[in-house]
Parts: sequence; C-alpha cells; structure tokens
Amino acid sequence: MGTTIGRIVVWWLWVLIIGGAAWPLAWRLFPRFPDRGYALSKALGLLLWGYILWLGSTLGVLHSTFGGALVALGVVLLLSYVLARDAWTRTEGSCPALVTWWRGHRSSLVYTELLFLLAYLGWAYVRAQSPDIATAGGEKFMEIAFINGILTSRVFPPHDPWLAGYAISYYYFGYVMIGGLIQLSHVPPSVAFNLAGATWFALTVTTAYGVMRGFGRLTRSRLWGLLAALVVALMGNLEGVLEVLYARRVLPVGFWRWLDIRSINVPYNPNEPASWIPHRFIWWWQASRVLHDKDLLGNTMEVIDEFPAFSFILGDMHPHVLALPFVLLTIGFALTLFQRDKGRLPAEETPGSRWARWRAVVESHFPRRDDGVLYALALGGLAFLNTWDFPIYLALVIGVIALREAYDVGHVDWEGVGRAVGVGALLAVLGVLLYLPFYIGFQSQAGGILPNLFNPTRFSQFFVMFGPLLVMLFLFVWLHRGEGSGRWKVYARWLLGVWLLPWVILASIVFLFLVTPAGQTFLRHVFENPQVQANIGGRGVGQLLLYILALRLRVPWTFLILGGGLAWALCRLVQFPWDGDEEGASAFALLLIALGLLLTYAVEFVYIKDLFNTRMNTIFKFYFQAWVLWSLAGVYALALAARRLRGTWRLIALSVPGVFIALGLVYTLLAIPARSELKQAGVTLNGEAWVAKAFPDDYAGIVWVREHTAPEDIILESPGGSYSFHGRVAAFTGRATLMGWDFHELQWRGAALNRQAGSRAGDIERIYKSARGPELVDMLRRYGVKYLIVGSLERQKYGIGQARERVFESTLDPVFAQGSMRIYRRPR
Repeated sequence: MGTTIGRIVVWWLWVLIIGGAAWPLAWRLFPRFPDRGYALSKALGLLLWGYILWLGSTLGVLHSTFGGALVALGVVLLLSYVLARDAWTRTEGSCPALVTWWRGHRSSLVYTELLFLLAYLGWAYVRAQSPDIATAGGEKFMEIAFINGILTSRVFPPHDPWLAGYAISYYYFGYVMIGGLIQLSHVPPSVAFNLAGATWFALTVTTAYGVMRGFGRLTRSRLWGLLAALVVALMGNLEGVLEVLYARRVLPVGFWRWLDIRSINVPYNPNEPASWIPHRFIWWWQASRVLHDKDLLGNTMEVIDEFPAFSFILGDMHPHVLALPFVLLTIGFALTLFQRDKGRLPAEETPGSRWARWRAVVESHFPRRDDGVLYALALGGLAFLNTWDFPIYLALVIGVIALREAYDVGHVDWEGVGRAVGVGALLAVLGVLLYLPFYIGFQSQAGGILPNLFNPTRFSQFFVMFGPLLVMLFLFVWLHRGEGSGRWKVYARWLLGVWLLPWVILASIVFLFLVTPAGQTFLRHVFENPQVQANIGGRGVGQLLLYILALRLRVPWTFLILGGGLAWALCRLVQFPWDGDEEGASAFALLLIALGLLLTYAVEFVYIKDLFNTRMNTIFKFYFQAWVLWSLAGVYALALAARRLRGTWRLIALSVPGVFIALGLVYTLLAIPARSELKQAGVTLNGEAWVAKAFPDDYAGIVWVREHTAPEDIILESPGGSYSFHGRVAAFTGRATLMGWDFHELQWRGAALNRQAGSRAGDIERIYKSARGPELVDMLRRYGVKYLIVGSLERQKYGIGQARERVFESTLDPVFAQGSMRIYRRPR
C-alpha cells in the first residue's frame, strides 16, 4: 500500500511541475479567463513538454530517458519565461504582474488544484477497481505495447513491438507523453497505465471547468465550470436508463423491438427476475453501440458511438481519449482568440502589396507571431494525438476568425470568410510542418469518402445517444427565439440549401456512375461480386435506387431535424449581434453548436472509407467530438437561462435539462461498479497483475525477458488475431516481435503492410513447425531474432510436441524454463 501511495503522489507531483512550468505562458495566453488559464496550464505544459521531448528524440538531440525528459521540462520552463516575460518585467506595485495577480487570486488557483487532485485520486480509485490490461473488449494490449515500445526506444520514431524492424505507424503522441511521465516518475508501465487514465480524466475535468468559466461574466461562477466538467466527462447517454427499465420490465416488448437497440430489442428472459439494477453481462457496453445500422438483408453492421464517460469507464488509453484534454485546450485557444479586441484597419485599406495586406490580416488576429505558432502547435498536435480531430478544430478556429473578420462590417461576408480560410490554411500548413517527421513515416488505412446510402439514423436512437445535450441545445434555441424575427425568408433559403445540398451531391455521384464508361464498368464489377449481391438482396441498380429513396423517406427525422438546426445556426451566425459580453459568448456557443450539427449531419450522407467499409469509425470520431462541443454549449445555455429568465419559466428551463442530466448520470453510477466486476486480480493499480494470476508461466517469462534482455533485442512469439493473448511478451516488455496482432497492423499501415511484412507469417510458421539445425538458426538470424518464445500459445497454434522441443533444445540455447514456458537464445 505504501508503494502504491508513493507512486500516486510522485506521478501527480510531476504533472503538477509540468503544469507549473507552463503557467506563466498560460497567464499571458488567456487574459480574459478568470483564472488566467490556470485550469488549462497542465494540458498546455504537457503539450509543449511532449512536443519538445518527441522532436528532440526524433532529431537525436535528446534521448527518451529520464535525462531527456528533464531537459525537455527545462526547455518548457525557459520558453514559458521568455514568451511570457511581460508577466515578470511589468510590475504592479513592487512585484511582477503575475505575482501580484496570484496574490489576489490564489484561492481560485487552490480550488482548481483541489479539483484536479480530487478527480485524479477519485479516478485512480475507479481504475484500481478494474485495472486489468486485458485483451478482450478493448485496446489496452495495443496501448501498453506502444507505451513499452516508446520506453525501449532511445530515439524516435519508436519501434513497433508488433512488427520488428519498423516504427509505429499510428498517432502516438499521447503515448510519448505517458512514456515521458514514466521516465520522470520511475513508475512501472503497468501501474502508470492506470495512473495515466486517472490523469487524463482529471485533465479533462479541470480543462472543461476552465474553458466554461472562460466564456464570459455569465459563466464565471464555479458552479457552471463544475457542471461543464460533469457533463463533458461523467454524464452518460440515456441507454443506461433504458437498461434499468428493461431489467425491471417496465415497458412492453413491442417498445424495445421498435427502439431496436441491440441486446434490449429481444423478449425478456423468463429465467431472470425483474430488477432495478441491470445484471446482463457487460450491459454497460451497449451504451457505446446505440445506433443500429443494417445491411440490405437486415444483418447488423457494427457502429461505435462512444462518449467520454464510457471511454473513461472502459479504461482504454486510446487516441480519442488521450486527445480529449488537448481538444478542450484548443477550444480554449479558439475562445480566447474570439475574445481579443477586434478593432483594426480593414485589410483592403492597408497600404502596400497583396502580401502586405495578407500580413496585416494575419497580424490582426495574431499580433504576436509566437501566438500563431502556439495555435499551430496545438492544432498540429491534435493530428498527432488523434488525426480525426485536426480538421474539426481547424474548422472551429476558421469559424472564429470569420466572425472576427465580420466585426467591422456587422455581418459575415464572403470576403471575410475567404480571409479566414486563408489564415486557417496558414495555420494548417504550419501545424503540419511542426510535426513533419511524424507524417514522413505515417501510413493509413483511410481510402477516401464514400456515400452513406442505406443507413439513415433513426431519431429515436439519436435521441438516446444525445438526449440530455439536445434538451440543452433546444433551450439555447428557445432563448434566442425572438431574435432575428423577420428573417424567415433568409432562414428558408438556408434551410433549403442545407437540406438539398447533400442530395444534390449524392445524385451527382450516382449520375456519374450511371453515365460514364468508367462508372458503368465499376458498377458492373461491383454487382458481379457474389458478396455484394448477397448484401443488396439481388437488386439491380434501378431497384436499389428506389429502395434507397424509400428508405430515406421512411426514416427522415434525424436528417430533417439536424439539417433544420444547422440551417438555423448558420443563419443566426451570419447575422449575430456583437454588442456586449453576453452576445459574444452566445455567438461562440452557437459556433460550437453549428460545428457539432455539421459533424452529426455529415455522417447521414458520407463516411470515411476504411477496412471496415462502414460508417462505424466516422460516427465514432464525429459523435465523440459533437458530445464535447454540445456539452460546453449546453451548459452555457443553462447559464443564459438562469440569467435571463425569472419565476416559473426559469424553474422549467433549469429543471427539465437538470432531470435529463440526472438521467444521463444513471449510466455512470451503475456502469462503474458493473465494470469493476470484470477484474481478475483484485483491487490494484498494477494492470499486469491479472497475467501473473491467470498465466503464471507466461508472466514469469515476461519478467525474465524484461530483466535479462536489451531493449533493442528482437524476440519471436506466435502472432495472432486482434484481441487475443498473442503478442503478450512484446506488449508487456516492448521488445519487438516479428508480428503481433495482424489485423491491427493492417489497420495502421493499410496496403503498405504487405510489403513490410513480406513472407513473415509463413516463415514464422516454418520456424516453429519444421525448420531444423542450420536452417532454423539462419532464419532467426535473417530476421535478427535473438530469443525464441515457446509457451502454451505457441504449442497450441503450431502443434509443438516433445519431439519439436528437442529440436529447439539441441539447436538453440535454453535460457529460461518454467512450467509451459520456454525461452531459447539463438547461438552467436
């Protein structure tokens, strides 16, 4: 227990130190936030520190060691001092400005620090209840493999533990930060994995708290900051309440069949008694699979619709979770950019060349060049953390700049939008250049954009997913119902455009396929495929088009409601009033709403093509960000209602969303203990303790490899499919094996995997099953394999018996043996 507490404290202290190093810079960057950005300083510090550590290790200037991490921290401290020198050189009274400010606001900073500490300790306790870095039902095995791969790589790019000889081909920036914290704190990776989960939860809570309070005078109360943190990080969707009703058998079976959410769309089990507590195995998982897509034969197609509370409860340290605090930091950057003074000389009145006018435009938004670099660093960091987030929040920053451009003329015009896009493009290019080494070695499975023809989202399922947030967004719309009256013709044009545009695009795509020779050839090849015929039920092109149209007409409400909301938001944005703090904050909230509507509306018509050939990942990534955007805007709407309304209307406006928030929290309160029932090794922060209990021989071999081999040594163990126990030695030690989870590697590398993996699968099988004497040694030497792992998995997969083991013993050097686990070293 003492060791565990010590590790918790040491880890927290290093996070505190990193945030403290960036605090002077945050103080300068967020001048209108009530805490001057203190709640965002830890995320800012981790971003800068992680970037310097990664870049230094990539260029060979630093090493991924304790010393390298410490030097990177020193650079952050130096940069923070230099870039925020006004905080030290400008005096107020007899003290530097920052010190004077701190003396008057120390209670606010202490409160924020206590909030972070309570969130960190609280979630560390939650993680200790379900600590296993297990293979089933999540990505933890992959994530610990990346962390250990980074820890065993002195320079970057780090090697891929599941594909020896190649670097990680994934967005791994978050794992660099975790690895750096491990280097500083000396906490074992299996413990650090769960402490990192607690840290990222606490970062999300405090950053959401700080951003909400930064909206303006209306939300400066700590109450609104805490509510934003609750809604962003802890509130669940309404599926948890439905699970309770289903377990209690409150509603008729026909209702569940109509709602058609998997696992609860079937008749009640007569062998299970009615209960107010769901007891179905991993019932809490279903909240991340609310949408139910089907192919044309009615077969289920997987769709992921995670939200932050589910992700934190699940416990995966996946990129969308690792990026979350930095998403909120970027929203904070966009908000503080929006709040800056907007008075300036219009670009067209700036004397000089076109270049001089463009320079004037950029400087009007970023008077200090280092500010522009920091914004590009944050945006580019999102691409390295979770690439899907980069274009989303680049669009947010472009929207903010467009609104700033509109300030002088009183409305959004196309010239201002063009200038905003130009500045955004400059930030995007700079963001890519700052992280260029990452892109050089990065491959992806993404294969363009495909139309979503067969799966319009049912609004009932959409409401289950976003119900509490939609109620708050409706409140925002209702509060602005009287503004802009007389603009119905303008709104009608926007509505018509938003509703018709995707149909025009889809119709154009279909037309090109039908009339062009290339399109006709493509369709012929597609329709000749037996699998395609099975999926479309034997329909021809004409029948298929009629079916799609009928399907859209039968399920229109999500498309109509989201399109109507997006049209209203865009119409209001282009004419929004700018007078006063409240109107400005409302404009920013409306921009968040519009961006969330665009994300959820887009997946009704298109998705990013990947290996799954469904809209699963696109919905996953877009809905997750819509949750964050709408959470902040929704809490702002509550604050606005509390300010504007009185009496009965105020009570209704606050209590109805409050009821829905409480319904959303039902999921969280029940899912946390239900998730903990899956633990295999008791209450602990050690994520590999379950391996020692369930697979003691394998675990002993893992410990031996960790303690007796060099970080750069290559091992060979059996490869296998995703979510299996294959690749376990490489995952828990960071030593690279020839092949780990093969389908995951295909997802990360796409078509490049065929070239990179070559004949490895066949050669691995030959090594384990038939190669003898010099041939066996030569094959191991050709791949640089120094240690051969033979455990229960290898015996089962390759049918290794005593005769084959005698071949290994006579040809190789036995170095470890316990139970079913053997490790052999290749002769020198």
